[in-house]
Amino acid sequence: MSTAPTPVSPEHMRNVAGLATPWEFYWVLERPAPLAGMAYPRSSPWKILAGEGFESVVCLTDDQTRYDPRPLKILRASRFKELYGGAHPASRAPVGLGPSSPARFACSVFRCLTSSTI
Repeated sequence: MSTAPTPVSPEHMRNVAGLATPWEFYWVLERPAPLAGMAYPRSSPWKILAGEGFESVVCLTDDQTRYDPRPLKILRASRFKELYGGAHPASRAPVGLGPSSPARFACSVFRCLTSSTI
C-alpha cells in the first residue's frame, strides 16, 4: 500500500453528515491518513468523523480544547492568531520556522499522522 499523500480534489470531496462541506469541513487528504480542515465545532460530529476513518483532532484555536472529541483523540492543541478577514500578525517580523511557528506545528502533526504508532 502506498503512503504517498493522496489529495482530495474539491469535486470529489465527500459530504459528512451534519457538516457543511466545504464551508465547515474541507477534506484535504485521504492517504496516508485522512486529513481535513474544520471550522470550530458547533456540534459534536466526532462519531461520524471516526466512522469516516479519522482518529485525531488538532486544535488551532486554544492551547487546550474546550470540547471533548471522543472517540477521536486530541493529537495537539496550540493557539494560533486568526488572520481570516485581513487581520495582521502581532509582529511584523517574519514567522519563519521558529520552534512555535505554524509551519513547524504542521510538520510535527503530519509526522504524527504518518507514523506507525498511531
